[in-house]
Amino acid sequence: MCDYVFISGYHDYRSQRKADLHFIVDNLKSRGRVAFLSLRYSHLSRYRQDPRHDLRGRANRLELHDDVLCFLRYTFVHPMRLPPRFGSVERALFRLYAMTLPGEVRALLRKARIIYVESGIAITFIAQIKRLNPASRIIYLASDSLEAIRQADTIREDLRTHASSIDAARIPSPLLKPDIPPDIPTYFIPHGIEKQIFDQALPSPFKADSINAVSVGSMLFDPTFFDIAGAAFPHITFHVIGSGHSGSPAANVIYHPEMPFSATIPFLQHSRFAIAAYGQGLEPYLTHTSMKLMQYRYLGLPAVCPNTVALPEVNRFGYQAGDDASIRSAIEAALAAKRLPPGACLSWAEVTDRLLAPTAFPDMQC
Repeated sequence: MCDYVFISGYHDYRSQRKADLHFIVDNLKSRGRVAFLSLRYSHLSRYRQDPRHDLRGRANRLELHDDVLCFLRYTFVHPMRLPPRFGSVERALFRLYAMTLPGEVRALLRKARIIYVESGIAITFIAQIKRLNPASRIIYLASDSLEAIRQADTIREDLRTHASSIDAARIPSPLLKPDIPPDIPTYFIPHGIEKQIFDQALPSPFKADSINAVSVGSMLFDPTFFDIAGAAFPHITFHVIGSGHSGSPAANVIYHPEMPFSATIPFLQHSRFAIAAYGQGLEPYLTHTSMKLMQYRYLGLPAVCPNTVALPEVNRFGYQAGDDASIRSAIEAALAAKRLPPGACLSWAEVTDRLLAPTAFPDMQC
């Protein structure tokens, strides 16, 4: 039924918020039938931020969306990390969740040629996938460190236990290599850029002669940055898009709701500089995996970001979270910096080529 199946515990192909999986799927559609399975969504999810809340009414049924078969699995509860003393209970809940896949999902897995398993709860389905479809190729997409995103011990154990069933692993940062069991062939394939979208000449959304800075996305978002920056630089208008927050004491900080990815492009194209206001939980591997920082670099924008992911050679200016002086210094440096030529990076089509045939690109092997 499908050539390629993606399994994610957080993303849904139909969501407005775009991750690397969305762009890879877009580039696979011309090469075969694609399905996207979204897991770990339940009644409990309503108590936390989740980009799939607006899809709840479309859960538990296959839906063809932009030529991709989509399925959001919604249950009353979903398995989660438990204290170590409840380890046996945790394992039982994850096993039950994996064994009770709906029939239409099992049918997709039985027919797939390549199944992409994202870091997180999808790992617990590897044994089930091999039972349903022993001939399938399983590619592990290590989007994050399992320890950094505080995954359950069961998930980490399953990655080690079922490593022999995984044909290859893709890491978008060399710093994620220690997360991969040594017997899995591992390839460093960085994120890409949808270059034709960024290369369009789009009209400015800003007032003439105004100075504007833009932040896009909600990942690890730290609103205190804008409380400090807005007060320190009243002549700059800060546009915060899709952060999940709604306001700031500073009148020159404008919080925009989540918008389609393409609608954010003119904001970035015409901004003086851009911001990645990462807060608690920031990991060094985001130096390479932060899609917003990659997009800023492709546009040549000076970028203000925490010291952990600041790289002077790519026009990034670091600050210490919560420190007024360092935030002021980073913004002053970004204001004084010039735009760079477009940064060298892969297109998403080139990323997809490497995912389909990693051995054809020996320079990518770790």
